[in-house]
Amino acid sequence: MAFDWEMINDFLLKCGSKRTPEDLGDQILDTIGRLILFDQGRSYFLNGNGKVFYA
Repeated sequence: MAFDWEMINDFLLKCGSKRTPEDLGDQILDTIGRLILFDQGRSYFLNGNGKVFYA
C-alpha cells in the first residue's frame, strides 16, 4: 500500500495547529477520510471524572 506522504504531512500540520481537544477531534474527522476511507466517525472527550464533555 502506497501512502501520499505530502498529504500525511499536511494532515499532521493541520492537527498540530489546533489548540483545544474539540478542534482537534473535528479536524481529524474532517480530514482523515482523505487518508483512510470510512463511513462515519465519532470522537468523545472525557473530563477528569470520566464524563463525556464533548462528542
